[in-house]
Amino acid sequence: FFRSAGKLAIDCYRREIETFLRTAELSGFQLLDLQDFTGQGTALVGVLNAFMESKGLITSEEWREFCGSTVVLGMFGSFTFGNFDEIRFAVQVSECDPRKVHTHVRCELLSGEAVIVEKTVPVVNTGKRLSEPVKVNFGEIGVEENREFTVRLTLEDGTVNHYPIW
Repeated sequence: FFRSAGKLAIDCYRREIETFLRTAELSGFQLLDLQDFTGQGTALVGVLNAFMESKGLITSEEWREFCGSTVVLGMFGSFTFGNFDEIRFAVQVSECDPRKVHTHVRCELLSGEAVIVEKTVPVVNTGKRLSEPVKVNFGEIGVEENREFTVRLTLEDGTVNHYPIW
């Protein structure tokens, strides 16, 4: 229960933070608290314990994939696809350092560690924090059983983000 509830909390934080990063009008965000609160009773709601130590629910590297000064964002209409649906999504880059200019994103569909499909798309810089969204289509995969895949998005500087899809 602890691991499942923690995974859900992290997924909710991720969705909320990525929504903030995709919103051009926002210049920042604040999270109320990431640690457990033991003040007026106990609320074990944080990613960190009351001593600001990790509970082991997520590594700092995984957290920085979706919460950092450079984030490559996948925009999916759904995370579930039928056997012969085309896997389509868009890619956008949130970059807080105006001196950094990105040129391309490598998009990979993985089954375990094996790369099933790989495409490289350009980053359309706007001169602002957010790049223009670029559409990606992996096409039909055509699997016979329910399976989990991973979409991995990587910038040329090594910044990475990943999304599980079914």
